[in-house]
Amino acid sequence: MPQLTGFKLTYKIQAYGFSIGEMQISLTKTDDANTYIYQNRTRALGIAKAYRSEVVSETSRFRVTQAGLVPTQYDLNDGTDNPDDDTHITFDWNAGVADSLHEGKQKHIEIELGTLDRMSADLAAILDLQAGHKPERYQVIHRNKLRIYKFEYLGEEDVKTPAGTFSTVKYRRQRPESKSSGIIWFAPALCYHVVQIESRQNDKKTSLTKIQAHLIESGCAPEQ
Repeated sequence: MPQLTGFKLTYKIQAYGFSIGEMQISLTKTDDANTYIYQNRTRALGIAKAYRSEVVSETSRFRVTQAGLVPTQYDLNDGTDNPDDDTHITFDWNAGVADSLHEGKQKHIEIELGTLDRMSADLAAILDLQAGHKPERYQVIHRNKLRIYKFEYLGEEDVKTPAGTFSTVKYRRQRPESKSSGIIWFAPALCYHVVQIESRQNDKKTSLTKIQAHLIESGCAPEQ
């Protein structure tokens, strides 16, 4: 069974030479056995406030089992006044169905063990690295559809951030049908948490996210 430890990570997002956002990612254990809440909260900075003044929040609630992460609920609040722009997914594993609500449209999606939401898929890649496995592909419900996220290993690289300089392993994450991709740097010294992300559209950089601070509880799973 994957071993999880709580953490809180803070990042700054830059685009075209400007700081446009601050992102906080956290993992907390609930009172229920083996159930966790994984949350991403992003607030706009500087000129970006003119386009999105409220906090964007993304939350995954999941259980940890011998088979890995098993999501039970996912919520995205996009920070606007229109609730139809939000996303809500509930996973009914007994029925093998997920109810997905995105932009006001409801869809019932058949699921199998290993299906994740977007947040839990990010954490699954980190847990695979902690266990000594290379992340490869994850089946994810995103925008009312089942999609495949693929990871491509790009090598090792030292990355300088405001939180320090880290030796990292570098991956490209992309859906095969998408023109968007992300280059992600995972740091073994931080339990393989992400220290830098380069977002790309049509293979051109659109933003760069760097870690600013980190608080990670001791005892993350060692590499095998």
